[in-house]
Amino acid sequence: NFITPSGPVPVSVCTPCAIPMADDGAVESGRDSVQLSIVRACNVLGRHQGITFTQSYIHALTELTMDFIKRISTDCELFAKHAGRKVITADDVLLCCRHNDDLNLYLSRCLSDL
Repeated sequence: NFITPSGPVPVSVCTPCAIPMADDGAVESGRDSVQLSIVRACNVLGRHQGITFTQSYIHALTELTMDFIKRISTDCELFAKHAGRKVITADDVLLCCRHNDDLNLYLSRCLSDL
């Protein structure tokens, strides 16, 4: 759910490992997948709130999200190596998000739904 000044907006975004597909079924590049997810979320939120998001806003949010993904992926890799593993686990991701209570709770709920 998105939390807005007028309350939560129900959005089904808790789908771990769901990668948006192109019309031809090919997996899109990581950046394109992230941007597509952001556009979809903005469309849902925009319809519910009666607002629109500019291309520059979506671009900036995509860049911010990509920077976050790069940072957290590096941290996850280091946590896995520190634990003597070659594979990143959900616990590594949760460990990276330990200082963000909302994100940690959200990810924990997604994991429990698997």
